[in-house]
Amino acid sequence: MKGAEYILASLLATCLAVALRVFAVVAKGNLAIVFEVLHAGMDVMITLMVLISIVITESRISERFPYGLYKLEDLVTLIVVVMMMISGVDLLISGAKKSPFPTNIDQVMAQLLSLIPLQASAFTRSKAAQVMRSPALRADAVHCQVDVLEGLGVALGLFWFIASGRSTAYTVALIIAALGFFLSAFKVGREAILAILDMPKDKMLCSRIAELSRSVDGVTRVSSVRARWAGPVMFVEVVLEVKAAMTVEEAHIISNRVEELVKSRIEGVRRITVHIEPSIRENLLIALPICEGRVCRQFAKAERFLLVKVRGNKVILRREFFTGPVERMLWGAEISEKLAEVGVTDVILFNIGEIAFSILLRHEVFVWRAKTDDPNENIRLLMERKLDRIKKPTKEASWRTSQGE
Repeated sequence: MKGAEYILASLLATCLAVALRVFAVVAKGNLAIVFEVLHAGMDVMITLMVLISIVITESRISERFPYGLYKLEDLVTLIVVVMMMISGVDLLISGAKKSPFPTNIDQVMAQLLSLIPLQASAFTRSKAAQVMRSPALRADAVHCQVDVLEGLGVALGLFWFIASGRSTAYTVALIIAALGFFLSAFKVGREAILAILDMPKDKMLCSRIAELSRSVDGVTRVSSVRARWAGPVMFVEVVLEVKAAMTVEEAHIISNRVEELVKSRIEGVRRITVHIEPSIRENLLIALPICEGRVCRQFAKAERFLLVKVRGNKVILRREFFTGPVERMLWGAEISEKLAEVGVTDVILFNIGEIAFSILLRHEVFVWRAKTDDPNENIRLLMERKLDRIKKPTKEASWRTSQGE
């Protein structure tokens, strides 16, 4: 396994630190160092759990489940933290009832010497986290580094007790050890609980993912981002909006780009699911070909066009657009260009030729099939999304017809 040598080195270094602290306890009982032994022992157990969980999650067994078995690490971590908290409370209560044990310089030296392999353990865990891209191992490395600083505080407290002979110094050392133990257990347990309950460990992460998604060309809006933590990995769900005129293939390319960008910038993302939705168009300028007050049956034969401006679901402007003479060749093409120039976004009609349709399509104008010859009724149906889009010309070009004959 990639990075396994770093984890093994970390475990060996931590076990050496535990052995040195056990020696200090055996030499002459001291509850402050007992806490330190338990603390280092918890580090060993957590690192072992991380290693075991990585082995299981990369196995074929994990592939049988939609989200793998990554939460196994969180569950086992929570059980261990509860057990360690119970033991810690019991020792703290026992220490408060008893007089401080005599402490000698050998215990302090053993405590100080144990910090050397513990620091080496923190370094190797950090390397393993970097190689394996594991957030859990990285958090474990930071936790181990905090243990080094806390262990130094305990050693100084015990040294103060030897130098002064005051029981207060011993109590301070005991409290420092207990606080370091409980704070570390709380931190590890809190992250496990958040992961099990699918609550966010990092509240800013979803904002970062949304920002990265918006930076991809073609994304008009990020509707929502959800992140689900499971052990050392995350599962991300992103809902994006793209232009409604975009093809499925184009939208799929954007989806892949978002996925690749998020995975390259955010560590620990195991899988990202991108859902694509068409952008909601708030402002529409709808054109309808009109003949004798009704929707014209042929686009290029229209006497005029009715232009209706819609904002949201409300009509805010109605005006007529005159076409002029209709005898010229390719008049439908000219009308299509003119409609695009004035900002028309949608056209409702019955029939349209190839050239006029291709021009509207080039300008990303939506063409809808009219259901009735009543202009107002068609506008209402479009606002209610009850019209069907015309995806190809309904009338062949004249040169095609002549060749067929």
